[in-house]
Amino acid sequence: MIPQYKAVKITAIFHKEFHYKIWTALHDAGVYNLHFEPARYPVLGEKKGFFGSIINSDPIIDNPMSIFSILTFTDLEKQVMEIIHKNAELQIPGHGSVYSEDITVYHENSLFFITDTIKLENTKEQEPFFKGLTGIFCILQRGLGEPISKIILENGIAVPTITYGTGTGLRDKLGLLKITLPREKDILKIVVNSSDAEHVMNFIIEAGRLESPGRGFIYEYPVKNGFINTRTSMDGVRHAANIDQIIAALDKLNGGVDWRKRSSTLRSGTNTRKFFNGVDLHFYCNEGFALDIITDLRKLGVSGSTMKNLKLLSKSDESDISETETKYKISPAREGCNMLVPESSLSEILEKMESLGAFGPQIQGMIYTTKIPRAFTYQSKAKLNSIMNQNS
Repeated sequence: MIPQYKAVKITAIFHKEFHYKIWTALHDAGVYNLHFEPARYPVLGEKKGFFGSIINSDPIIDNPMSIFSILTFTDLEKQVMEIIHKNAELQIPGHGSVYSEDITVYHENSLFFITDTIKLENTKEQEPFFKGLTGIFCILQRGLGEPISKIILENGIAVPTITYGTGTGLRDKLGLLKITLPREKDILKIVVNSSDAEHVMNFIIEAGRLESPGRGFIYEYPVKNGFINTRTSMDGVRHAANIDQIIAALDKLNGGVDWRKRSSTLRSGTNTRKFFNGVDLHFYCNEGFALDIITDLRKLGVSGSTMKNLKLLSKSDESDISETETKYKISPAREGCNMLVPESSLSEILEKMESLGAFGPQIQGMIYTTKIPRAFTYQSKAKLNSIMNQNS
């Protein structure tokens, strides 16, 4: 049986200008391995001039962002988050977000990627991080990320982040018809108040028409702690305290985000919509190997996944590694993919991945999972019944 370990994943999303500063601060504190991917943060632009004031549409401005994914243990979680919060100046709306999730890490080789020691010089009181948050992860056809982000921003629901990936699954089963369904995907990530999560999911399902075949996939996942970006618009920056700063101040004053409930103003969608649950399996490996692994897993019923390109930022100085410790040299060019699988199939899938060499010296894989309480995509009635039976 593959050993497993309880850990925490920290996701930091911040403006690209802070990239080097944050990586240096984390490296100096003892965070020697993390995965990075570029992203963009769309925000509503300021309407200018006479025509801007009468046109019933806000322009979208894209801000370049960096996403750091860091694995650590619970006792170091808030220390790592505080380093990010301080160096990205997250108290200023628009600078970014940081949040954490409980995860399960598999195989002893995955421990190489987990930070287990932090060196901190400053022991001042830590910034309070909020609870009562839920993350929403949505995979869309390329080009749909921005229009759906605009709807989210205009309704004041959350601040989205967009990244890119490639999909496998339905498209690969369509034969010649797959040319009508692009492989390239937009990946949309938001964090909302937990009490609003189902309503927001229904909102996005309707806006993205995800009930149609091949349109996309959406799920929610629990967020443990977080400090979330609130800036949805460029309007009002000339004021001493704009609405984004007021929201951030009220979050701090109220000790959380529960006061921001939007359930009464969001459409609840149809009550007959069939959600399902499962486990999100995240697999990171050296570039060029993920697709072969995924293809072999289809024999076990893994019907689809989303892949993305990553870069491993790792320790530059190995002079302090003892002679008895193996130097685990990892390629900086990495791939990541996530697959939503039934919990009942997880052990079999992990054993298969190990037999395929996923943790070996060539592929150098890392696997962790998160529990997914609610997910949705188009499913035929037979397929949906099968999923529900596997998870029951």
